[in-house]
Amino acid sequence: MALRTFVKISEVNNLSDARYCAGMGVDLIGFCLDPTNPKAVTPEQFTEITGWIAGVKLVGEFYESSALIIKELLDSYPVNYVQISNIQELDYLSTINIPVILNVDLSRLEEPEHLIKSVEESASRVAYFLLTNGGQDADEEIYDKFLTEINHITKDHQVLLGFAISAENVLSKITDTSIAGIALQGGDEIKPGYKDYDELADILEALEIDDME
Repeated sequence: MALRTFVKISEVNNLSDARYCAGMGVDLIGFCLDPTNPKAVTPEQFTEITGWIAGVKLVGEFYESSALIIKELLDSYPVNYVQISNIQELDYLSTINIPVILNVDLSRLEEPEHLIKSVEESASRVAYFLLTNGGQDADEEIYDKFLTEINHITKDHQVLLGFAISAENVLSKITDTSIAGIALQGGDEIKPGYKDYDELADILEALEIDDME
């Protein structure tokens, strides 16, 4: 299975999501590891889930934890990438020798040009920039507002788009910009072993490369 672009799945917390996404050929599977976050997975859950998947790299996702706590937690979670939201933690995290994904919430930036400043200030310490919209509405409006800046930073940096994506627009999003890839959200199981994959599946299927191509 091959996809037309690099894909990260965020906040996976169950084996159904992990196995489905790995089978579809995604590149990164992320797990929330913030201890106080309700979506966090325990070391035991992480080991159980990741023991059943192969061919993907694993991301430890942190939103509130300090770099010191992150470093301590990584002893229990063997991940390939660390994702953070606080740019102030980058200096300390540079000592752990694990590539960093920086989550940039566009809804928190006062002006579009602040995106370029944030990227330029941290580029030497970041493997990927993940652009999100903080779970807010008006995704397309925010996307259009920042489109010029997104096109600017993707010329020289690895950028993942994590919002304003649907099965209908995903191909245009990856062809109209120079983004390195996209990030999609995992979800809870309806009951153990049962998932509704409609939206996620539609996007991944739109990205599948036909064997005849």
